Amino acid sequence: MKQPCRSDRWIFQGEAKTQIDAIRRSWEAEFPALPPALDRVLTRLVRADWRQQWIEQRVFEVEEQLEEISAAEWTAKQHQPLQLVYRYHALAERQFHRAWKSLKEYTGKQVVEHKQSDKAVNKPAPQQDIEIPRVYEEPTLHQTVVVKIVDGQTITAMYPSNDEEMRVAKNASESKRAIRRFEFPDGVPEEYHWVFPDADDRRPGAARQVEMSARLWRDLASRETMHAEPCPLEPTRMELIRRRLEEEEKL
Repeated sequence: MKQPCRSDRWIFQGEAKTQIDAIRRSWEAEFPALPPALDRVLTRLVRADWRQQWIEQRVFEVEEQLEEISAAEWTAKQHQPLQLVYRYHALAERQFHRAWKSLKEYTGKQVVEHKQSDKAVNKPAPQQDIEIPRVYEEPTLHQTVVVKIVDGQTITAMYPSNDEEMRVAKNASESKRAIRRFEFPDGVPEEYHWVFPDADDRRPGAARQVEMSARLWRDLASRETMHAEPCPLEPTRMELIRRRLEEEEKL
């Protein structure tokens, strides 16, 4: 792989600084008038936000390289970069969430105190639990469902298996997410027409990723015997990011 020259690195650094400055302005509008101690937390939030966006693009690039290969045929060498970027992505999300939660708790406390001081009654206003935006939740379950047609029969194989994945899912919190990738190397059989409501998409090699809560995944897996149960066709966050980048003409 070509190593970036000095001028390439300066261009990248210049672009990154411009992006970071824009990100900081948006978060300063969200969290204005912070004390100096929390201004440092804001700086960490801005850097974590930029790092998360950068890593999400790297995840997309790695997934795009593997898209043409059935997951059942991936080698250990092909698995390694995907697992690595997933770990980096999870770390970046945790760093972002820690900084975001600290600032949100501070501003939430300030709002409650301001409301209490304005009230004539003595009853304090209850502080509501902070609602974490869904975009910051961390997907922990990844499963590939490979569906083949052998001698006219539909054969479903799951990697990892439901039993293996259930051992992880049983400890997943309510905020955790699960991603299932469906692959159809021989075309989409009738049992899986629900994955592709549009008949034109049911071609050999078709693939689709869907995201759901870990709780829903557990419910589905507990009922499954031969084939995967129908589920809502919710796009993954990576797909939403890809669409956003396409709309912004960055892809």
